[in-house]
Parts: sequence; structure tokens; C-alpha cells
Amino acid sequence: MYPARQLTHLAARKAALQEQIALRRFLCEVDAERVARPLVWVEHVVAFCRKLSLPALVSAASAAFFARRKAAGGSKILGALFRWGPLVMAATRTARAAANPQPEPVNGNKR
Repeated sequence: MYPARQLTHLAARKAALQEQIALRRFLCEVDAERVARPLVWVEHVVAFCRKLSLPALVSAASAAFFARRKAAGGSKILGALFRWGPLVMAATRTARAAANPQPEPVNGNKR
């Protein structure tokens, strides 16, 4: 059906394609391993944190926060956020409530 020369060419092309596929699979495995490495680390940290009790976890987080703050020389942004954050949230809530008033009940029942 096919001449021998075409069959030989097709066989060579098939072998080249199989080599390219094998190389790309290998590169995908390497990339997937590189991407998964930090995820595995995060998974280990989460598993370790789940073993800790809540007070130990809170105290460790607080200690890490204060150690970072001392190392950075204090964070003015974080202090401002804690100081003005509740006021901004209350103002946002009030503005949303004023912009989207709740409809009055049809049957006259008030909650």
C-alpha cells in the first residue's frame, strides 16, 4: 500500500514525536514538583498547627507578630489600621445601609 521509503519516513517521524512527548512529560513532572514543593511545606505547617492547642497557637502567632514588628522598627500602617479600622468599617456599614434601604413589609408586620 505505502512504498518502503514513506514507511521509513513515517517511522522516523513517529520516533521523533515519541521522544518529544517523553521530554515534555519529563519537563512537566519537573515543573509540577517545583510548584508542589511550597504547597507541601504549607501542608506540613498546617498539620503542625493543628496539633497545637489554640492558646499555644495564639501565643506563637502573637510572639511572631511582635518579633517581626521589633525587627522592622514598628509598623505605622498596622497601628493606623487597628486605630481607624473599626471607624472605617462602621462608616462603610452605615453608608451601605443608607444606599440600600430595606423595603417595608407588605402586611404591616414590623420586626
